[in-house]
Amino acid sequence: MPKEAKGPRQGIVNKKTDQATPIDTTRAPRAGEEDGREYNFTTKEGFLDLVAQNGFIEHAQFGGNHYGTSVQAVKNIAEKERICILDIEMEVCIE
Repeated sequence: MPKEAKGPRQGIVNKKTDQATPIDTTRAPRAGEEDGREYNFTTKEGFLDLVAQNGFIEHAQFGGNHYGTSVQAVKNIAEKERICILDIEMEVCIE
């Protein structure tokens, strides 16, 4: 089971455009957020199914919600011959 994260997560940064690729989360969208733009919003069941299928490079829990970088999100960037940088909350990894 993933450790509890200490702070908010960032997305995957596309180095050629400095554009963040949204990560998956189980939290509800906030006012003005769109699915696929800030985050890929999903259900807890769908998220945990993807965890069970090894569909995340990394994932953590913060504030009762799950967040993760999917293997598919990184593949999508690589298919466009772009460089992908992950901005991960390191305190999760240290614990």
